[in-house]
Amino acid sequence: MTGNNAQAPGVTADELIRSLMALVNAGPQASRQFVVLPILRSEKDLRGWNAELRRTLERHGLLKYIDEDVPEPEDKESAAYKIWLNDRADIQDLLSASCRDNAVFDAMCNCGWKPDEINPHLTYKKAFQALEKSSPDAGVVLWAEYTSIKRSAFDTFAKFTERLQYLRRRLEAL
Repeated sequence: MTGNNAQAPGVTADELIRSLMALVNAGPQASRQFVVLPILRSEKDLRGWNAELRRTLERHGLLKYIDEDVPEPEDKESAAYKIWLNDRADIQDLLSASCRDNAVFDAMCNCGWKPDEINPHLTYKKAFQALEKSSPDAGVVLWAEYTSIKRSAFDTFAKFTERLQYLRRRLEAL
């Protein structure tokens, strides 16, 4: 056969389409191999961890997912949506694996991060928020939250007091 109607002998058009869609749906992430990031344990690890993370994600064309909140594609049945979902999950897995130190995990939770978060941009921001002690306006931001914190903003009293204690410790450390 020639022209636009060419197909492999013995293969129906439906089989060919299914085969091509499987390739599209597998996308580049099917062969993705991330390096293992160093475990983030404290602020002193942050610079090296960030450099390695950014290099890894840039190598795979995924840096945008931590630099910005990449919007969800509207069509949930599209290949773009599946790629978006898989990209975010892969990055979130990479971040979670490197932020598993108990102190870092707790610090991120104290900053409002939820362990079941699926947005890598938010997780990335919380890692910095939890570990950076020397940002120029850290004291102002912490003091503003400490003086305006409301019990009604928290599900439980325990979470409220945990956040309050965290803010106090951070302010004392400045």
